[in-house]
Amino acid sequence: MSHSYLLELYGYIGERKQTMMKRGSDKALAPTMRSEAQGADAFLDEAMAFFSSTYHEKLPKRLRIKHPPEGYLPP
Repeated sequence: MSHSYLLELYGYIGERKQTMMKRGSDKALAPTMRSEAQGADAFLDEAMAFFSSTYHEKLPKRLRIKHPPEGYLPP
């Protein structure tokens, strides 16, 4: 896997996670929509964990230090 592709994937997962967190806490949405958002949020957590545990260690050391997976996740 290309280094830049993995880092872009981290960024995309972080953006989607932020969106799903907002939807999951939006009381104006129907309960099914909030439930879907919470499920997507859980999936994104698992996806980030998989990519960071499987592929992050294959990055060069300088990129591993400069781009930790946790840095892409919303606070």
